[in-house]
Amino acid sequence: MRLTELLQSFDCTQHVDEPTHKDGHFFDLVVTWRETAVIGVHVGDRLFGHALITATLYTWTMCRNWHNLSLTEFENDPTASRLCNDLSSLDGMSADEPTDLCGEEMTSVLDKHCPVTQVRHRLGEMTPWFDLDCRASHRRSRQLVRHYR
Repeated sequence: MRLTELLQSFDCTQHVDEPTHKDGHFFDLVVTWRETAVIGVHVGDRLFGHALITATLYTWTMCRNWHNLSLTEFENDPTASRLCNDLSSLDGMSADEPTDLCGEEMTSVLDKHCPVTQVRHRLGEMTPWFDLDCRASHRRSRQLVRHYR
């Protein structure tokens, strides 16, 4: 089985397109998931027979821009939905069906006022020292700075 076929079977892509070894072989690779965007793959100088490869990695996530949500426009739509208008239609439903209906109605209301958008994020360097405690402390200090300003 060839490497490209193996990578395709795992939905991965190899991004290096020039030899990375002193003998002209593709020895060093950059392999990512297919949905990860790789920009600026650069094969640098060879050190001890192997080349240094640099690249910028991006990934896409789906999110809502909650800052655009207008509460005054949003607050009337759930009461105008099927959940609140026709309660007799809920009588014959099982316990799961009203929950599913609620999820569908709220999703459609949110899609109307705050649609889902695709956002590109740059994947940063791994920082093993930046754990949950450090993140919480950093978040708290930013809150205090905003409050002070």
